Amino acid sequence: MNSKLKLELASDEDNDVQNSALSPIVLQEPVAGFQKYKKFDDFYSYLEQEVEGTMVQDFLQHLLQSEIVNSGILEDLKTKGIREKKEPKDLRIKMELRHKQVKENRMKRQKELELLKQEKALKRLAVSEAQKQLQEETMRKALKSKKEEAAIQKQMVILRKELGEKRHLMEEARKMERKRHNLKKIQTLIEVGLSPAELTYLNCDNEEQKKEEQAKKQELLNKVNTADQKCLQKYFSAWYKFILDLRIKMGKARALADWKCQLKILRAWRDYSWSHKLKKETQKMENQLRDQNRKNQLAIEFNRKCTLRHFFAEWQCWSRLEVEKRELEAKKEKMRRKMAKLLEEVSVGQLTSDFSRSTNKILETEVTQDKPASDTEVNCIEVSQLTEVPFVQNNPTIVKSERDHSYSPGTSKKYNLHSPSQPKWPW
Repeated sequence: MNSKLKLELASDEDNDVQNSALSPIVLQEPVAGFQKYKKFDDFYSYLEQEVEGTMVQDFLQHLLQSEIVNSGILEDLKTKGIREKKEPKDLRIKMELRHKQVKENRMKRQKELELLKQEKALKRLAVSEAQKQLQEETMRKALKSKKEEAAIQKQMVILRKELGEKRHLMEEARKMERKRHNLKKIQTLIEVGLSPAELTYLNCDNEEQKKEEQAKKQELLNKVNTADQKCLQKYFSAWYKFILDLRIKMGKARALADWKCQLKILRAWRDYSWSHKLKKETQKMENQLRDQNRKNQLAIEFNRKCTLRHFFAEWQCWSRLEVEKRELEAKKEKMRRKMAKLLEEVSVGQLTSDFSRSTNKILETEVTQDKPASDTEVNCIEVSQLTEVPFVQNNPTIVKSERDHSYSPGTSKKYNLHSPSQPKWPW
């Protein structure tokens, strides 16, 4: 056991020497890498990788140097190891796999972060482009509005200038006309022979007259304005009344149109409901007529069967009576023949004492033969009375036709006891 522990410690020391030999190399690499990386993010990722590598190596050394089991457990394991020799598991493979998984996860995260950054950058670019387009559109609209306003102002200035020029020309024309008018007056006065002093006096009078005329003109203008306002008010009031009348008429027309539309709809609904009701009633009547016809057909069929049974029973009774009559007639003929023979024998004288006995026997046989015939007749009459069937009372035409076409022995022979009546029941 001590030899095994010594071997494990020697292997641990060799690993420590190797790790110590590798550690300066690992520490010297960041110095060279620091010169390579210019960006902080790349350098930070490189440092993370190095830190993870050093942490893994430290953890492995700690696991290798730490005591896993106590001496008592080792003794137990020694006894068990003799029985079951198992190779110790190496944890470096698991740690390397874990390290690889960590690296893969970190790469995946970095890729996802890069994709997110790219998406955000694209979104920002799209938003910035949209904002730029909106700003450009707003600037264009503002420039267009400014240009339109400038053009309108220019047109207004041009129109104002034209109006000012027109007014100036009108004033100049009026002044020229006044001068011409004054010159004409002066010429007329000179022709008349007035002096210039009188002309000045006349000019003064003319100025006063002008003022009076201007005042009169102003009064006339005021009167004209008042008259115009009254006229406008008059026509405006008339126009307003006309519009109100039109509105009232339009409202009445609209109400009338609505009423007509409602009336039309009501009539259409009434016609539809009436037609629907009529259809229902016709369907109901058709069903009733069908049911009634079916019942009538069933009644006719039942009556026909009853009449057939009735006549069949009558025919059976009649046939029995006829057979019995024929039998009786045959027996009577036999008796007549026998009586004739007896009479012949009596006349001949062959029979003397036996005549009374034979006659008595013959009479007894006749009586016995007559009794069952009368009994059969009575039985047939009773059966015919019991087999009377009441016919349907609602169809008198069928009853009449049955009475007309029915045949029975009673119709040909009145008060015949052997003619059976209608059967009461079909069975």
